[in-house]
Amino acid sequence: MKSAIIIPVLVTAIAAGVWLAGSEHGQEPAESRPAKSGRDSERAFVLETALPETAEIVARVNEDPEAAVAWAMERDGVARDQVLSVIVVETAVREPARAVKRAEEIADPKLRGESLGFAAAQWASVDADAAFAWLARGGEDEAVRGVIERTVFPALAEVDPVRVAEWLSEGKVSPGAMDAAVAATVQRWTQRDAPAAAEWVASFADEQLLKAAVEPLVSLWARQDRAGATRWIEGLPAGVAREEACAAYVAALAVIAPEEAKEWVGKARGEGTY
Repeated sequence: MKSAIIIPVLVTAIAAGVWLAGSEHGQEPAESRPAKSGRDSERAFVLETALPETAEIVARVNEDPEAAVAWAMERDGVARDQVLSVIVVETAVREPARAVKRAEEIADPKLRGESLGFAAAQWASVDADAAFAWLARGGEDEAVRGVIERTVFPALAEVDPVRVAEWLSEGKVSPGAMDAAVAATVQRWTQRDAPAAAEWVASFADEQLLKAAVEPLVSLWARQDRAGATRWIEGLPAGVAREEACAAYVAALAVIAPEEAKEWVGKARGEGTY
């Protein structure tokens, strides 16, 4: 029996940022995203090995999605959840709002969170306002929300990093998802407006969040505009932010300008002057 395979496979695919929908419906990853090699093969693996009758599920979805959901609901327990999760994967790109509703029917909290996060991330790419409104509605406990948010906020940050930053600043994110959401938001925002992203990061009072944000900010900014990154670091007051920024800058320079990286090693250790 292969019925249990879908849970770890779906987890792996979502965690890796793999868009499971087929290329005919999906979107190519943005230039900023890490390469998602094997996207189609991952999807094929999920849809071909998740359940013995996966081909039948997909055929039913393509013929009549609502009838496929009704058919899934006739099952019990784990089998019902697994069939629903396959339906979510198959329909999320074409009909993300409906896919979210289908994912909400999944009883298992972990699989529901993963499926909701996946569907909501697709939704965010085509209708960020609707995705934000759905998130604001709440309805899930903190653990499930954390699973959802770790997937959906990076997708929202692709579309509107400033708005995501506002949500984060207002504490509208589960504690377990905060670091990942901050890092994703900083990365996307830096690509669009590095000085504005840097100003936001510098305002962090929480040391853990500061550390989570500074590395993606500086490493990306150094590749885009080394002079701009240098000026920002040199203007930071002594403290954690400058220490973290120097360390991240040395790591970035080690790849793109090794000789200059050596000059910054002392600054990262608190030696020398700006």
